[in-house]
Amino acid sequence: MKEKEEIQIIEENIQTKEKEEVQDKKKQEIKQEDILQKESDVAILEKEELETNEKIEDKQEEKKKTDGLQRYTKMIVVISILLFIAAMIFSTVFALINKSSDKIVEGVSIKGISVSGLTREEAANKINEVFDKQLTKNITLKHENNETTIYQTVITPEQIEMKYKLTEAIDLAYSIGRTGKVLKDNYDIINARLAKIEINPAYSYNDELLTNCIISDEENLPDIVKQSGYSVDGSNLIINKGQKGVAIEQESLKKQIIEACANLRRRRNHD
Repeated sequence: MKEKEEIQIIEENIQTKEKEEVQDKKKQEIKQEDILQKESDVAILEKEELETNEKIEDKQEEKKKTDGLQRYTKMIVVISILLFIAAMIFSTVFALINKSSDKIVEGVSIKGISVSGLTREEAANKINEVFDKQLTKNITLKHENNETTIYQTVITPEQIEMKYKLTEAIDLAYSIGRTGKVLKDNYDIINARLAKIEINPAYSYNDELLTNCIISDEENLPDIVKQSGYSVDGSNLIINKGQKGVAIEQESLKKQIIEACANLRRRRNHD
């Protein structure tokens, strides 16, 4: 009986010890879980702090870029305003200097004749002298047959009362850079210097005189076409036999003569 009780006591002690070990194990597990949870919380906090710092750094960097861009933009605006003011001052001075001058700007010519740097009077004298000579220049008209000239005559612009409107051309040349609009005047002056401006004066002519010249020349052609016909001399009937030949296309020839007269001018290297 006594042995049974001892055995029972031993078993109870063993069970108690096992229970204690299980409880200790559970406590260790709970403690380990707490440690892991704390480490996880710390890691999360560190990550959040790192992300926050990165965001702060990004914002600071973005602010630096924005501030730099704003400073650059302000600098560009200030420089642009200063350049604009300088350009306006220069343009105004440039326009006033040209306006006070009585000479035609550089780079202007009339029918290939340079009038740069001349006054109206000087330009008129130069242009009139040249065109007076040009009005008497011969324009040769030839009629050929098999590359052989069988008829030749000359005509001058003066014969058909060719007149160039030189005064208007000189006024136009003088007006370049003198409209009173600063920007336009400066552009015109610079454009004349760089690109050159050529003025072709308008002209007029006597169409009736030109037509008569052509008719006269046509009648003198040796191979002119002749229509057959007849005439009466007293009691005699005279029959005129026709003749095959050429005829002048008057409008086409007129156009060619006018173009030749209008294009008469001195060579540039003699200006």
